[in-house]
Amino acid sequence: PTPGEAGAADRDLDHRMDLARTISSITLGLRNSCGINVRQPLARILVVTGVGVEREAVAAVADIICDEVNVKGIEFVEGSSGVVSRTTKANFKQLGKRLGALMKPVAAAVSTLDDESVDRFLATGSLALDVDGQTVELGPDDIEISSEGIAGWLVGQESGVTVALDVARTPDLVAEGLAREAVNRIQNMRKAADFEVTDRIRIEFAASPLIESAIGQFAAWIRNETLAVELVRADRPSGDRSETFDIDSEQMTLAVRRVKT
Repeated sequence: PTPGEAGAADRDLDHRMDLARTISSITLGLRNSCGINVRQPLARILVVTGVGVEREAVAAVADIICDEVNVKGIEFVEGSSGVVSRTTKANFKQLGKRLGALMKPVAAAVSTLDDESVDRFLATGSLALDVDGQTVELGPDDIEISSEGIAGWLVGQESGVTVALDVARTPDLVAEGLAREAVNRIQNMRKAADFEVTDRIRIEFAASPLIESAIGQFAAWIRNETLAVELVRADRPSGDRSETFDIDSEQMTLAVRRVKT
């Protein structure tokens, strides 16, 4: 490639990675706001496409985003669809002194901005409005934009990117989340017991019915992740180290024992 082509390719890559970082940041913030741990997989996020947020660019880094925020997939919507509703309001405190008598008609114009104008404002940080025969220039602090999602979705915005997170949890997603929690606890117990990274172990567990069912459903994966040759239910789990954990309102006792090979 010519230097120009190489530069364009680098810019495209930087743009995609910036989008990946921003979308991941918004999604992790939404998870945090509703208390859903990142180990709990969720079904999907919706990304609002528009100026600077191209479907193709996001799709190119979708796998990176899904891994980072633990969702199964990304879907796309344009503007204020049925899932994301955006409202715009003039910043009276910022504009009142500057606009005087024009404040009222400008506020009315801002409150009825269409999606295209909102996208343009988010992308450029400025907007020109024709009000009562005068052109009024609005900057980044002059308009307040808020997004709301329909029931079951959380919506966040950052740097002109809008993301909606589907917070509904199916039984399969809940089970996978509990299995991931179990693996996390077992890995921590391995470290605390000073096991070598390559040591094989035996795991005994006792758990509430929901966690027991999840461990059963994901037993092969749990064994593989933790190098366990056995994963067995026991009334009183025992081993080189044992601990009891509360996960939400569920309880689980785990014991790990090094297996000599």
